[in-house]
Amino acid sequence: ELAFDTWVDEEEEDEPSEKESSSAVNDEVNASEDNCQPLGPKDLVFKSLGEAVRSSESTADDVRSLFSRERTLEDEPSVKDAAASDEDRMHLWSKLICGKVVNAVEEGSLAESYREWVARNEEIPTNDDFSSSVDSLLERACGGKMSDEERESMRSRVASLTYFHNRRKGGGPDGDVTIDPLIAPVALAILRAGFSPAAASVIMSHIEPSSMPLLRLSTREQLVAAKALHFEFYLLACYHLP
Repeated sequence: ELAFDTWVDEEEEDEPSEKESSSAVNDEVNASEDNCQPLGPKDLVFKSLGEAVRSSESTADDVRSLFSRERTLEDEPSVKDAAASDEDRMHLWSKLICGKVVNAVEEGSLAESYREWVARNEEIPTNDDFSSSVDSLLERACGGKMSDEERESMRSRVASLTYFHNRRKGGGPDGDVTIDPLIAPVALAILRAGFSPAAASVIMSHIEPSSMPLLRLSTREQLVAAKALHFEFYLLACYHLP
């Protein structure tokens, strides 16, 4: 026959001690802390386009989304047309074209190769036609907004950048590098956005293969490619005519 005290001890569950309860609480806290992961790049929220284009953590999709949003914030046509301010334009182009912030582009190996070439003080042979085309280009783009000193500095940078990229095409029969006048307007637009010549060289090296592949061809190859494209576009136009 069992005593009452013995029966109660067998039926009731043992209550956890204070030490065991404290240990369990600590385990729960530690587990919850382990589940709190730091914010990754996809979790970051950028308040403005200017903030996104200056951040190394932003993605091209972030920038495009903010660009579209800020383009439609105001009803004024001037705001819609501008979308990006003059201060943001350089950072916007760097982010979308190279996928990097401006400082990273400046510090890259491609920019360094341009600086090394400039340090060699290689002579830039320019003919009268090229010089006059650059002067005309500066006049149309800048007008009277630049002083004589600024105009000469910009003219020198455009010529240097244009010649540097023309060197890839190889020389003519006498080994001379032919200056392609089609590159100068692109170089000027990039430089006017605020890029240094070294960073502008990197931007151009990304643009040419994807957006302007004809610029990497020689003059003769450009003519052949232009004729082929003209033929294809002619057939396309004829096909769509009623």
